[in-house]
Amino acid sequence: MRLRYRLLLLFAALGIAPLLVMGAFDYVHSMRALDALLGAQTDLIATRAADELRSRADRVTSDLALLTENQETQTLLRVASSGPSPGLLAALASADRYWDDAWAAVGAGYERAQLLDATERPLLTRSARDLTGALGGGGVLRRRPIRENETGAVVGYIAYATKPDELLGIAALSTRFGSRGWTAIVDPARSEILRSAPPRFGAGALPFDVSRIAAGSGRVAFSVAGGRWIASYASLPDSSMSVVSTASVDEFAGPFVRLRLFDLALLIAVVTAVAIGFFLLLRRATRSLDVLTAAADRVGHGDLSPDLPPGGRDEVGRLSTAFATMTRRLRESLDQIEATRQVAILGRFAAELSHEIRNPLTSIKLNLQSLARDAEEGRIPPHSQRSLDLALREIRRLDEVVRGALRAGRTPSPPVAFSVHGLIDECMSLLEAQAAQAHVRLVRALDAPTDGVTGDIDGLRGAIMNIAINAIEAMPAGGAVIVRTSNPDDETIEIVIADEGAGVPHDVRDHAFQPFATSKPNGTGLGLSLALQSVQAQGGSIRLADREPHGTEVQVTLRLDASAVPA
Repeated sequence: MRLRYRLLLLFAALGIAPLLVMGAFDYVHSMRALDALLGAQTDLIATRAADELRSRADRVTSDLALLTENQETQTLLRVASSGPSPGLLAALASADRYWDDAWAAVGAGYERAQLLDATERPLLTRSARDLTGALGGGGVLRRRPIRENETGAVVGYIAYATKPDELLGIAALSTRFGSRGWTAIVDPARSEILRSAPPRFGAGALPFDVSRIAAGSGRVAFSVAGGRWIASYASLPDSSMSVVSTASVDEFAGPFVRLRLFDLALLIAVVTAVAIGFFLLLRRATRSLDVLTAAADRVGHGDLSPDLPPGGRDEVGRLSTAFATMTRRLRESLDQIEATRQVAILGRFAAELSHEIRNPLTSIKLNLQSLARDAEEGRIPPHSQRSLDLALREIRRLDEVVRGALRAGRTPSPPVAFSVHGLIDECMSLLEAQAAQAHVRLVRALDAPTDGVTGDIDGLRGAIMNIAINAIEAMPAGGAVIVRTSNPDDETIEIVIADEGAGVPHDVRDHAFQPFATSKPNGTGLGLSLALQSVQAQGGSIRLADREPHGTEVQVTLRLDASAVPA
C-alpha cells in the first residue's frame, strides 16, 4: 500500500473514527438522560395522584366504618348469625333506622351499599337512586368483611359501589407531562383502565404488559404504534388500584433528534472537508516523495542526473536538496575515481612502455637537431627548414606527453612535513618568468593562520605548478592569477588558484580531471589529472568552479597536521 493511503487510513483511524464514536456515544448518553428526565417527571405525577387516590380511599374506608362498626349494625349481625329469632325484627328495624341517618351523611358518594350476614344473605340495602332498598346504579360492587368489635370474628359483609367521581375523580388525573402524555387509574389484576385523563385509550386494556406493574412503585418502557413511551406507576396498598403516568419519548426526542442529526451532519461535513484537505495536502507532499523515489530508482540503475522536485524549507524540500547534493557529489566522486583509475592505468602503461618510447624518441630528436644545425649552416636547402622546425616542435610535444605519463606512473615520495605557504612561494618564484612573458600578474593572498601539512611535497608541488600553468595559459591577453589560502575549520587548509580567463566550457568541465581531456589546442590533458592524483594521494580533494564575474578557480583542500614541522 502506498504511503499516502497508509497515512490517510491512519488519519481516519485516529482522527475521524474517534469523533464519530464520541458523537454516537454522546447521542446515546443524551437519549438516556432524556429517558431519565421523563421518568422523573412521570414518577412525580404518579406519586401525587396515588397520594390523592389513597386519601379518597381512606375516606371511603371511614364511611364504611360508620355503616358497619356502629352498635345497631353489630347487634343485627350477631342476632342474624343465630338464625331466626323474635329479636331479629327488632334488631333489623333499629339498624334500618340507623342506616337511614348514616346514608343521609355518606350516601352521596356511593351508588349502592348492601349489608350481608355471615352466609352472605342480604339484610339491608341502600342505593343512591332508591332508598327503599332496591339496588340501583351500575358501578362495580366491591365487598369487605365486617368483624365483631369485641372478638374480631367475621360476622358479615358489606358490599358497596362508589360513584366514579367519588373515588376515581381525583384532580391529579388532569396533570400530565407533555401534550401526548396521560395519567390513569388502572386495575392491574383485570388489566383494565378504570379512568384516564385525557382518555387516550378509553376504558380498554392497558397498552403494556400489566404483569410489569408490581407492588409499590416503579417505571416501565413500552411502545405503541412505533412510538416509545415511559410509564411510572404507584400502587395503593391493600387495593387493586394503581396510578400510571406516561410521557411520549418521541414528543421530546423529535426536536432533540433533529438537532443531534444536524450536529452529526455538520460534524460529518467538517470531518469530510478536513479529510479532503488532508488528502490534498498529503498528495501534494507525497508527490514530491514519489518523484524522489523515482529519482532514487533511476540512480540505482546508474542515472546520476535524475529529475528532482524543487527544494524548500520543509522536510521534503530539504530532503530533495540533500538528494541533489548527494547525487552531485556522487557524480564528482565517480568522475574522480574514473580519472584516478585512468591515471593509474596510464601510469602502468607508461612504466611498461617508457623505455620503448623514450629511446627511439631521443634518437629521433638528436638526429633532427643535427639536421637543424646543418640547415642553419646552409648544408640543407632552405625550404626544408620549416619541415625540420615542425618536426622538432612535435617531438617536444610528444616528449612532454611521455614525461607527463611517466610522472603519472611514478611512485609517491616519502611523506615529509612542510609549509603550504613556503611551497606556494617556491612555485610562484619558478613561474615568475613565464608569467611575465604572458603579461600575467601573480597575486598571493596567503591568509591561512595554520599551513603545516605532512605528505608528498613533490607531488603537491607538481599539482600547484600544473594548475598555475593552466591558469596562465587561460589568459592569452594577460591578467592576474590569484593564489589564496584559508582555514575553513581547525583541521583543513584550502588553496584556491583563480584566473581571469574565459572559464572552462561545461562540456569539458565534467571530464576535466580525466587524462587527455583538454580544451587547449596544444594541451596534453594530463595537468589536472596529475594534480588530482597528487592531492588524493595525501587524503585531500580538488574541485573546479566558476569565478565571478568570469574566470575559473581550482579549490584544493588538504588536511592539516598540527605536529608537522616544515621541511
